[in-house]
Amino acid sequence: MAPRVSKRAVQRDPSTLTRDELVRLIQESERKLDLMENFETSQEWKLLAGFLDARGKRYEHAGKGLRRNLMIPKVGQPPVTLEQIAGHEARIDENAMLRRLPTMILAQWRDQIQQLYALRDRPA
Repeated sequence: MAPRVSKRAVQRDPSTLTRDELVRLIQESERKLDLMENFETSQEWKLLAGFLDARGKRYEHAGKGLRRNLMIPKVGQPPVTLEQIAGHEARIDENAMLRRLPTMILAQWRDQIQQLYALRDRPA
């Protein structure tokens, strides 16, 4: 099987870009930042966030049951293993990460765009 080739442009170090390329990169970054800010306040994200919040509560409730069954095993039930609890905790962490995703992306993009502004404004 042949290696997969990215369809995106080759990533380059922003400090090696020409002034025009840097301006275009900043404009594209600002456009994407605006889109993500609009998504964060959209009805779609609010609906998805509500689902993630409810799923998080269900995970927390199920995790309490797993830990309770670990401490006091039920007769006739297979014992709860630490691997099951670790896997469940990982799903809880993943859900929390998804819930914070737009905020994390926006924070990272804002940092990156500030770096691009600094590159643009430095003397040639």
